[in-house]
Amino acid sequence: MALSTCRARSLRACWPIWPATRGELDEALAAGSRALEVARRLDDLRLRIVATSLLVQVHFARGEYERVIELATGNLAALPADWVNETFGLGGPPSV
Repeated sequence: MALSTCRARSLRACWPIWPATRGELDEALAAGSRALEVARRLDDLRLRIVATSLLVQVHFARGEYERVIELATGNLAALPADWVNETFGLGGPPSV
């Protein structure tokens, strides 16, 4: 999918989350890592926050708690103060 298409659509269009829901955590990790790279190349903070939040869930499911803390802490540090209640289309705000 072209980077411009990714920017125009939600991140979910660029990163299929379903591997994690099927227990395919290696695939979910690879897809999430690609999505995070796309967000970084686009310099799109919203996409980066969503990709990181979803990667946090994958690492949690894999039992990689130190990586969860690292990613979540970085996500919170990057989150602008006026976005703390923003859900970004996720189940809840990344600030929670």
